[in-house]
Amino acid sequence: MDINIYPISLDPVSDKDLVGRHVTAGRWNSFDIAVSNFPNTVFSKLGQFKFDGGTGQTLYIDNLYLWKNDKQTEPDEPTAIPAAPTPMHAFDRVTSFFSDHYANVASGWVVGSWNQATNHEIVQCSGDNAYRLTNFNYIGFQMSKYDEIVNVNDKKYLHIDIYSTENAVIDFYPISINPTCDSDRKQLNVEAGRWNSYNIAMSEFPNVDFTRLGQFKLFNVSPATADVQVQAATEPAVYLDNIYAWTDSGATTGIEDIDSDAGDCRIYDVYGRYVRDGHSLEGLPRGIYVVGGRKVSK
Repeated sequence: MDINIYPISLDPVSDKDLVGRHVTAGRWNSFDIAVSNFPNTVFSKLGQFKFDGGTGQTLYIDNLYLWKNDKQTEPDEPTAIPAAPTPMHAFDRVTSFFSDHYANVASGWVVGSWNQATNHEIVQCSGDNAYRLTNFNYIGFQMSKYDEIVNVNDKKYLHIDIYSTENAVIDFYPISINPTCDSDRKQLNVEAGRWNSYNIAMSEFPNVDFTRLGQFKLFNVSPATADVQVQAATEPAVYLDNIYAWTDSGATTGIEDIDSDAGDCRIYDVYGRYVRDGHSLEGLPRGIYVVGGRKVSK
């Protein structure tokens, strides 16, 4: 059985955040879920819990509580996974769905309740939010659970960053809705142990109506590795970050024409605007800057 778990805060109601878990039949399944997976829930006003996703089976629930350990760290937080590469595309050339580096347009972005076995959660990878997937068969994302659509027909590429602890083959589907078109896919070969960045031409999805983009799906088509996974010290996992559409029309960063040289002691942002004097980026937000005439990522 696959279930979704929602903590809900009240006054005002926030019931969009959920975490999916696969429940193995015939035994107790214990889950410790970091509260950071529910970024929109106000835990000072926690009022309800909701469970859905079943298909009529009987489910028993016990020991439902919140906790923290002495060091105030959260369970399941990866300590060895680096942050995904900082995106290099200018803000005005991007429509972002999930990224810490851009303003995301889908305010109701959720994982769909599609009976997948995948366990998903949002974790911190060296300071950046990323999705962590375990027991990964497939996962679907929706702009909202109310069939919201986004028009990205003015863009040319879809971008996604994927990190896997094992070599993987993943089919990537953008899906338009009303009517649904979910037949076009791009197969991605994911090398283990590093972030793999993909910029996929939207022309590779000829049947998708990008004026009505409503969902994304990722399907794990990797060869079965059950014997290896049983013997592994840690459960295999896939991480996702920086899901957005972009175009290369015009300048991609806004910084190519800055009149600056190596002796310039000024810092500029990605639009070529003066930020401050000096060479240190300390205290500035994460992003791309020009320092001494060179692009620098923080």
